[in-house]
Amino acid sequence: MTQNVEKKEDDYKRRYQMSKGRLLSDMNFNGCNEYLQEIKFFLEQTMTKADNNISLLRLLYINTTFLLICTDFVIKGFISVDVKTRIEILQNGFNYGERGKERTESITNAAIKLASSVIVNKSIATTLKREVDKQTKDRAVEILSDYFAKTTNMNSLFKNASLFEFHAYSQVVTTPSQLPIELQSIIGLLTDFFRIDRKKS
Repeated sequence: MTQNVEKKEDDYKRRYQMSKGRLLSDMNFNGCNEYLQEIKFFLEQTMTKADNNISLLRLLYINTTFLLICTDFVIKGFISVDVKTRIEILQNGFNYGERGKERTESITNAAIKLASSVIVNKSIATTLKREVDKQTKDRAVEILSDYFAKTTNMNSLFKNASLFEFHAYSQVVTTPSQLPIELQSIIGLLTDFFRIDRKKS
């Protein structure tokens, strides 16, 4: 095994341990958003890497497991509200994490104000604000919130998490196209969220 491959394996192990640890420390929207970033990384890796593809699929499936468990835990906090309110709460959480929109914007504005006070070029502050706003708008969180807010999908989160876990640890790893249809739909949901071409995933 070359040094480069060993380094990759070590990085994947570190990522796995950190993801697993979030189940104890970050069972909230911050944790959900961290899992989404891991899923994006491994989705992109499975499309671009010919080597070590089995390990990448295992890590994609286990991080999807963790996302569903974390989302299931979060949703239980507002399970009794109507679907429209659920969607609003989920959109806010997936966009801004635990701080929420108001607190996040307050911190962002304070940081930009501080930066503009020490930077000679005042247009940079405007550019920073525009970029922050763009990044938020570019996140298609309504795709996730609409899906997770539906009662039937919400009630299936833990069951589907268990299925993803089974495929992550299975002796023979199943490709996404051969997964059960309910799991394929979740992979499709995530690729749409990240604007990844499904044909490549």
